[in-house]
Amino acid sequence: MIEELDAASEYLSAALERYINVCLGVQHSYTRENRFPQITYQHSRQVDAELAMITHYDTQLQKAKSLISQVRNLSLDLVPVHSLPPELVTRIFHFALAPEPHEPDWSRDPKGVGFPQSPDYLAQVCSRWRQIAFTSSSLWNHLNFALHMSRYQGHLPRARSYVARSNQLPLQLYISEHFDLKQYDPALFTFLRSIASRTSALEYHSGGTKCLALVLKSLLCSSTPSILTKLVLNSTSGHLNAFLLTPETWTDLDDNGLQNMSLYLNISDKKLESILAPLTILHLRGIFPRWSSAAYHNLVDLRLNSAFRYSQCSIRESNLVSILKASPGLRIFHFGLHIKHPGTQITAVSLERLEVVNIRAICTYAKPLEVGSILRLIAPGKQPLRLTIENAVYEEGPSLEETARFFERSNITRFCAKVGYPPVKRLLPRAPNLETLVFSSCSLTLRGNLDISNDQYPTFQSSAPIPFSWHIRESQVDLEDLGTFIPHYRIGPLVLSNCEIYGVGCRTKACRPTQPPIGIS
Repeated sequence: MIEELDAASEYLSAALERYINVCLGVQHSYTRENRFPQITYQHSRQVDAELAMITHYDTQLQKAKSLISQVRNLSLDLVPVHSLPPELVTRIFHFALAPEPHEPDWSRDPKGVGFPQSPDYLAQVCSRWRQIAFTSSSLWNHLNFALHMSRYQGHLPRARSYVARSNQLPLQLYISEHFDLKQYDPALFTFLRSIASRTSALEYHSGGTKCLALVLKSLLCSSTPSILTKLVLNSTSGHLNAFLLTPETWTDLDDNGLQNMSLYLNISDKKLESILAPLTILHLRGIFPRWSSAAYHNLVDLRLNSAFRYSQCSIRESNLVSILKASPGLRIFHFGLHIKHPGTQITAVSLERLEVVNIRAICTYAKPLEVGSILRLIAPGKQPLRLTIENAVYEEGPSLEETARFFERSNITRFCAKVGYPPVKRLLPRAPNLETLVFSSCSLTLRGNLDISNDQYPTFQSSAPIPFSWHIRESQVDLEDLGTFIPHYRIGPLVLSNCEIYGVGCRTKACRPTQPPIGIS
């Protein structure tokens, strides 16, 4: 074909040269005399026709240029990425795509999260990328919907094209509902029913109360048992301590004798349980299946949180213990509910594979959640553990004792304290394998006498600790306190970011201290 291209190019070049010479001759024939040229009507029509043909020739040449440019782009010298096999290019596409969406920021986008367009952008780069993208089913199985009329009217056509390109892969569905949603289109629920048997993950962020029950009914009624493995229900304001109830489990009053504000799903309890039983990932905030549900069995990732900091989401301690026992292979556990009716004699639940624990102390109108009341229920195995404690109030008493015991029986390699300043003298010696210590939004200058009072306790003896890195973020830091603290621990790198630095007669806000104390590297 290259030989034919060379021959055609020679003919075209010769023809163009002859054509230009003829056009030049015509132009000279009318302008060589120093007078206004007289062009006959017939010649004028012929010139107009020729101009139209020249425009056509230009279009044809542009088409030829585009075709040759596409061939040129296949050159491995000019575009080395084309030497990669399609499977590897697809893998790179996955890295390049935006991360999965998270809780919507209503202040920035009051209509909710928009439909992801990253796969579309990849398909517009060049013909080869377009071909690879369209044949890579895994790029198209994530669907976003913002339940706002101005948004999802355009989402539905795009979602249908995504579903077609996903080639029967399981679908991941993300939906956000604005708190002020006034109207919605029933066509959305018809579409949801059509994809229910393929939906393996549902993430619903609810700022209102209109659509969640309709969405769940559309999906769950038409779903197939064993297909749904991930469920995220996140209420930012609309639902507080609400449960998924069926006609068999509905009551007019809740456990507190108040009007039941839970979600009524017009499906059988047996059907609901059969759909929820295969779940392995369950993230819940303010909206929950019943505590006795099979949804809490055999999980690897469980997150139970209140809708917001001062909400009253609660669970009986006996129910929480049963839930933990039902998932012996649990690896990630987040908890931020209020515990009711704690028992006196509790045996910690063995969770040998536990890797991440995040305790978020909520502030109720009675008293804050005691972190120790949660940690005493958990007995991690030998796996390296990342522990995060948020908003905790550390006071001398049973809760602090239980927290210290948890440090002793766990292999904590990363400890993050947010807002509350932890009693490091009590806890760090009990974590000899600690690799990373993080303080976020803590005040290291307003600690009271908590650490000083710890001197009355015998020093806890542990094996020689390994050096750990210490990261302090958005906190108040006193350099003298750091200088006193560091000699007692084997601290490696110390990193301060966006902190208020205090010293002798100085106060400044900086990324890191300009004159670090001895021992900081």
